Amino acid sequence: WKELIVPLAGYNNAIAQFRIVATHTGCCDDPAIDDFEIFDLLNDDAKMLGITAPVNDGCAGEYEISVDVQNNGQDTITSIDAAYSINGGAAVTETFTVTINPFATQNLTFSTPATFVEGVTNITTWTVLTGDGFLGNDTIIDSVDLAPIIDSVLYCEGFENGSGGWS
Repeated sequence: WKELIVPLAGYNNAIAQFRIVATHTGCCDDPAIDDFEIFDLLNDDAKMLGITAPVNDGCAGEYEISVDVQNNGQDTITSIDAAYSINGGAAVTETFTVTINPFATQNLTFSTPATFVEGVTNITTWTVLTGDGFLGNDTIIDSVDLAPIIDSVLYCEGFENGSGGWS
């Protein structure tokens, strides 16, 4: 998916039309449009785009949590709180001193790592920006599925009780 933000400030009190043109070049490349929005540009709006670490290709253990945050407001963000929770547990909140210009994205890495066990772990992350005009894009819920740590040379998994953490 591609996201495009088009400022319409020059079109106040005007009628606007939107046209989307696509070129068919082969099999299975039909265009799709999703979540089309027109809204007033807010002064302050932080959007949690996604969790960038950890990823699904690891083993259980301790990992840093990294997220991408986008500034959807017209004012530069210079300080933002972000938080995460593992499986609905206690929130870990951190204040980040940053410079995120309007419509730019910044990766944030929490200084407090999280401990993950084998199997599926749910991660909830969110932003807290003073004056945020739209809270509906502040939270992302994702999960990782991590393999068990094998700490001996001899390892046997018979798969009688599920996948054993393997896929």
